Amino acid sequence: ASFESKEGVAKRYRAIVHGTFSSPHGTISEPLDGKPCESEWRVIQTVTIASSQTTTGSSSMTLTLLDLFLHTGRNHQLRRHLARIHKPIVGDARHGWETKDAALLASRPESSTAKQQLQLMLAAVEITFPHPDCQQAIRATDTMGSSNSNATTTAKQQPSPPSDAVEKCHSGEEGGASAPLQTIAPPAPKA
Repeated sequence: ASFESKEGVAKRYRAIVHGTFSSPHGTISEPLDGKPCESEWRVIQTVTIASSQTTTGSSSMTLTLLDLFLHTGRNHQLRRHLARIHKPIVGDARHGWETKDAALLASRPESSTAKQQLQLMLAAVEITFPHPDCQQAIRATDTMGSSNSNATTTAKQQPSPPSDAVEKCHSGEEGGASAPLQTIAPPAPKA
């Protein structure tokens, strides 16, 4: 079973896709691999790149930043669903639009060696799951946009409870424990 299908576990993904949406949110319900499948999307921001910045010959290129949520878990579900509605994820070599990605690469100011391939613009940015003892929701969020080596993850729960609440959590009673707000940073990259 997929991680998303476990009770109380939810992930939020963020992606940059080609194109624009006529609605601020929606659901894609289309079977994949012969099985029912559902993905939800919410528009965060849409930007248009002017013709002077692209090499496609068109007057502009539009990209949209989305929050994405899985309601089922199939192989490459988000990538496949977005491609099927003609809004592929930027940098998706398998399900994307090669010509649009090539135009984005051509507009990059980096050296020609850095222009050879775009990264897949899809990342898991939040996970929520129940505490194994008291079932209180724990949420961890990654701040997308920072470099991978400097990304910070924040786990949020309620303030630390009195010790009797900790005992309730471990005994299975209601009103159980939760930990204080924590910020966890990955180790610095090795030199």
